[in-house]
Amino acid sequence: MEAYTLSKNWKKFGDEWQRPYGNSQYLEVVKNSNVWVDMYIASVIPNEGETPLETLGEETFELLGKIGIKVMHTNPIRLAGGIREDGTLTESIDGGYDRISYSISPEYGSDESYKDMITIAGKHGVLIADDIVPGHTGKGVDWILATKNHDDFATLYHMVEIRREHWNMLPEVPEGQEVINLSREIVSLLRKEKYIVGNSEHVVFYQKGGKETNWSVTRIIKGVDDIERRWVYLHIFKDGQPSLNWLHPSFKTQRLIGGDIVKSINYYGAKLLRIDATPFLGIEINPDSDDCIIEGHPLATLATKTIAMLIRKAGGWSYEENDVTLDILQNNLKYGPELSYDFNTRAGYVNALLTGDTSLMKLELELLIDYKIDLRRLIHSLQNHDDVYTINKHIAMNPNTQFNFKGSKYTGREITDFVFNITKEKVKEYDLQLFDGSGIATTFASISLGRLGILRNSSLTTDELNNVKNLLFLITVYNAFLPGIFQISAWDLIGALQLEKDDPDIMKFTNGFDYRWLDRGAYDLTGNSTLNKSVKGVPKCKALFGDLRSQLNDSESFVSQLQRILKLRNDLDIPSSIFLGTLPSSNSTIIFCNRNSNGTIVMVILNFGDLEQELKIPIDDDLIPTEEIIDAQTEEDITMKNNEIAISIGPFEYKIIKFSQLKEIEE
Repeated sequence: MEAYTLSKNWKKFGDEWQRPYGNSQYLEVVKNSNVWVDMYIASVIPNEGETPLETLGEETFELLGKIGIKVMHTNPIRLAGGIREDGTLTESIDGGYDRISYSISPEYGSDESYKDMITIAGKHGVLIADDIVPGHTGKGVDWILATKNHDDFATLYHMVEIRREHWNMLPEVPEGQEVINLSREIVSLLRKEKYIVGNSEHVVFYQKGGKETNWSVTRIIKGVDDIERRWVYLHIFKDGQPSLNWLHPSFKTQRLIGGDIVKSINYYGAKLLRIDATPFLGIEINPDSDDCIIEGHPLATLATKTIAMLIRKAGGWSYEENDVTLDILQNNLKYGPELSYDFNTRAGYVNALLTGDTSLMKLELELLIDYKIDLRRLIHSLQNHDDVYTINKHIAMNPNTQFNFKGSKYTGREITDFVFNITKEKVKEYDLQLFDGSGIATTFASISLGRLGILRNSSLTTDELNNVKNLLFLITVYNAFLPGIFQISAWDLIGALQLEKDDPDIMKFTNGFDYRWLDRGAYDLTGNSTLNKSVKGVPKCKALFGDLRSQLNDSESFVSQLQRILKLRNDLDIPSSIFLGTLPSSNSTIIFCNRNSNGTIVMVILNFGDLEQELKIPIDDDLIPTEEIIDAQTEEDITMKNNEIAISIGPFEYKIIKFSQLKEIEE
């Protein structure tokens, strides 16, 4: 009903047609708002007597503005979880990504306090990014009405009524439970009976004896027509997140998401919307195998582009969470969201941080060049609320293709196995936690401690703390000096350490398998709060670098260094630059170049190794500079001899070099 009211009220006086919406407007975002901070609302520790939205007020945005932040992503902030038939609420089972309302969750604040926060942020030059979750809901009123077969609510979800004569195929739901997960065998039987599309290879949140498939069945539910039914439904994520049906003649899902967009942009005042988990918006039977098509379906691309156009029509911009192969990414960016998360370079720099080897980084950047991906369309991000990805999707999904890796040809399967095995080895050595087979449930500061051989519970010497900062700054500079959007998280800003899995306060969040909560420790960015938990009960994490104000008062702190590097990034016009590719370097170093609109070449050199490196960087004819080559940070001259630049670079050190281009480069 709220979706209907919002969409009806939106169409007034021709406003609907006053904004271009067919093509992406990514250059507008890159030009005006290219430094973001990821703020996980469930981890914000409020000041005593305030809600998190009130605490994220004048002081927070003043500090963020001083650093150079232009956009803050709040992560899921709406009421989430479920509602029982007696009207009482249940907790979110997925960190807020099981939404049941357009309204703000009362524990975070109110609709009005969210609007007030957005206004305050705007005064300090910061835009707010909200979330759209188009793939599923929580089990709220819509779900209850669907299971009771009220009106056409069942068409909102990917759910099917099982005829009574086939109930003997279904397992009994244990006492005290509302649903039970189906085995692969039962899913196959239901496919043969033409109820559902079948099993899928990819089972997110897989748990043996728990979630073994993406399908669950309800207990017997009496409908509004007094008929008893059992429903089988798709939930690509947890069983409390029933999947939405993006292709049904009722178009009820489109209306639900449309109302969400209108409220986010035209009521609250958010400017950007993150489109959650876009690869999973389409599902189809596969006639050639027993497994269905569930990830990267053409419907997912079409739905995402429709959402992006509606967001532009409403006056906002969008970006997608989309870990896909590069050919699919290339297609999605045409007419789609302004931006996409850069999952395509994440595994490489994580591997370099873990091991000191930059081979995967180089391959990933070369692939972006090969597929002609415009890096200005990507969000180069440090930590977010999920685990730290260690597998490159494009390489993994091309197991038989040969790639250039470590100076030889290896298949995608060989590279993926190599990276996975070395990740497991380092995870064990550094006492980290591997999650869901694809990533590490930790923070970058915790990885840095492991790499340096420092225990997480130890007190750090000044030298050790500086080494942690240097390691973190390597991946910061790497991401910040790729063209496009740079995003850093609140956890990165304060040097957050992961929570420990045996902490009694965190065990209730993990449920023995969702270890992503280990990297979601609570934080107080201003240093004003006397509390030690967030409103969700997430324990306060150890912050190696301290709060933002104290860091800004220390010229050598991580945040002060970040402030300077962001200014240099802006002065060199890195966000709008053209990425030119990598240059040959040692196994522990990586060198890449950009060209800005003034024709200036910016060369970035990073050493992830433990030893000093003496590099002789060859400059080919396309990059021949004028006589003046300058260290961009110190403004000192650098000498080129015999078309080579000689550079000495210490362990965990970076250098940024600039020179004017003598010869025009063809793009």
